[in-house]
Amino acid sequence: MLDFKENIKPYKTLVKNFTSLSVLQITNYLFPLITLPYLVRVLGPEKYGLVNFAMAFVAYFVTICDYGFNLSVTKQISVNRTDKNKIDEIFSSVIFSKIIFGIISSIILLIITFSIDRFSKDANIYFLSFGFVIGNILFPIWFFQGIENMKFITLITFAARLVGTVMIFLIIKDVIDYPFLILIYSLVSIMIGVAGLLISILKFKISIKLPGFSEIVFQLREGLQIFVSTLAINLFTTTNIFLLGILVNDTAVGYYSAADKIRAAAQNILPTITQTVFPHINIILSESYEKFVSFIKNLLRYQSLISLTISLVLYLFAEEIVLLILGNKYPASIPVLKILSVLPLLSSFTTIFTVNILIPLNLKNDFMKTFLVAGIISILTAIILVPILEESGTAIAYVLAELTAALLSLWFVNRKVKLFANKWI
Repeated sequence: MLDFKENIKPYKTLVKNFTSLSVLQITNYLFPLITLPYLVRVLGPEKYGLVNFAMAFVAYFVTICDYGFNLSVTKQISVNRTDKNKIDEIFSSVIFSKIIFGIISSIILLIITFSIDRFSKDANIYFLSFGFVIGNILFPIWFFQGIENMKFITLITFAARLVGTVMIFLIIKDVIDYPFLILIYSLVSIMIGVAGLLISILKFKISIKLPGFSEIVFQLREGLQIFVSTLAINLFTTTNIFLLGILVNDTAVGYYSAADKIRAAAQNILPTITQTVFPHINIILSESYEKFVSFIKNLLRYQSLISLTISLVLYLFAEEIVLLILGNKYPASIPVLKILSVLPLLSSFTTIFTVNILIPLNLKNDFMKTFLVAGIISILTAIILVPILEESGTAIAYVLAELTAALLSLWFVNRKVKLFANKWI
């Protein structure tokens, strides 16, 4: 049973959770990276693109069910970790809220799939991909981040993704097997979700009870601005893939998605750092504003150095990386990876300014404005560039949106908090 009154040793906990989250992120990207060379060759650009188009489509429903809880609720869990009853109340209200959103999402999925030809011809793919949504509803990552204990989830995720990877090599033998790929992905997501929920209940003695209407309304209100921001973020991540599939074809999606998966795999350490320090930053801020500023200062320096190194390696060795991982059927992925190579550096700045500064300081309105503007920039540039430059146009739109987010969030931080005016760096 979790002792909510346990005295936490901050830096020991940080190191412990960074290790767990590092393994988790490596698991999330290493196994897909292992299967990537195999899948792109077996499925080809078109069917591999269709699978990623379906995943981009269902990502909207995942975002709806998340509703910003991964940030808003993590903060609540972190500051209320000594109050067992409060933790139960928060946990229950979030789970039931996500279930409600899941029901709404399933109805929307059915309407779109049966009423639009682009989706109805591959209806089985979209239905199978809904397993991502179910797994997301069940998986309480916000709870484990809030209590700063990720080791159990890391073990479960590693085991589930290992099983999924083995199944891919055993089942996916020909291009016609692409529906089974979506099924495997969905089953892995559901396995992780079920395991996470069971660990919460059995190991940490979380009691789930029917929440009151006011409790659900409170969570919806707390997560609203982050939810809008997350939707806006989707405008330059999954929406760009979605537009590429609509405006061009699945083959272009295959070229882009393959390059972007390489970029994401190389960048995976950065979300690990963010997830590790976010609950810790909230605790530091509640103790001392000066300690908060000092911690952010060091975070900015070290994370910038790491992200710059990643960006340079991706740009300088883009051709060699693409040929090695994707093979000679994906030459169009080389310029895409070069364009996307700047994202680790840009997103590092954006994440620190938004997630690690604006959210802890409760400047959620500025957080929302940052990604709304960036999302609008992304959509406008994608509509203009994608029909002309296809997958490269999608990459450019993504980079311009991330650059906008980095600069705008920097402006909000400096204007509202005045850190830079005091020789913060």
